Amino acid sequence: MQTLQFTAPPLPHYITSGLHTNKVGQIHPGRRNINVFDLLLVKKGTLFMEEEQETFEVRENHALILLPDRYHSGTKPGLIDTEYYWLHFQTEGMWTTIHTNHHLQSVKEEQPKPPHSAFLTRTFHLYVPQFTAMDQPQKAFDLIDQLTSLNEGLNMHQIRWQQQVLFQELLQRISASMQIQTTNTSRQCAELAAAYLRRHYQEEITAAQLGENTNFHPVYIARCMHRQFGCSPMEYLQRYRIDQSKLLLLQTDYSIARVAEEVGFNQGAYFTSCFTKFEGISPSKYRQRFR
Repeated sequence: MQTLQFTAPPLPHYITSGLHTNKVGQIHPGRRNINVFDLLLVKKGTLFMEEEQETFEVRENHALILLPDRYHSGTKPGLIDTEYYWLHFQTEGMWTTIHTNHHLQSVKEEQPKPPHSAFLTRTFHLYVPQFTAMDQPQKAFDLIDQLTSLNEGLNMHQIRWQQQVLFQELLQRISASMQIQTTNTSRQCAELAAAYLRRHYQEEITAAQLGENTNFHPVYIARCMHRQFGCSPMEYLQRYRIDQSKLLLLQTDYSIARVAEEVGFNQGAYFTSCFTKFEGISPSKYRQRFR
């Protein structure tokens, strides 16, 4: 997955757009080095696309931006009529692609150095996903409909300005969809990791093992769990083990060492230390107080 990074000013600018329908059996034509960014936003059906060696299945309510310096083509026809918006835009500024992993980790913008004078231009970065599911797709459809209909106006100078304003709103919506997916994926990662820890709390668990069993990188898991639960994976595991030990202390006559072993602690002394840290009293005093 790639994210497009645009340096602004100047902002990317709108050129033209339209609505097209591929009938059943039709394939998107192949093009090379078209010198504009080609935004495809599917309203109905599926576009099967390829850019260089990467393939995309652009389903309903998904957006794909094809790059100006690459070869792209359709790979196969859709099973139903496919209705999609196309929009060409370009930038006179610098742009590049940032490779992001499938966990949709947030892209952290570098802080620009302040200019030597308050009267000099401050540049900034715009981050737009190359391929994404659109949040509130109907609003994106409406924006492109407005952009396209303005092409038929008479006062082109005023119309061009209106189109650029509408286009910036569209870009913001595409960019925002990346942040929403990042948040959703972060929550999914944290909940998946937490569920695994709860199921295997009696076993010895390492960060690498947690990553292997959830298909997320351990560093990303730690970040997501801290965002969702306010603690690291190992702190979450300790907290859950302590909660389970409290049940055993109240419901069984197991020794403290046995309780520690049952909830995944290898050493009774370490269990007592952790329990006291979380509960403010030792396991034995907890049992005496609440039984």
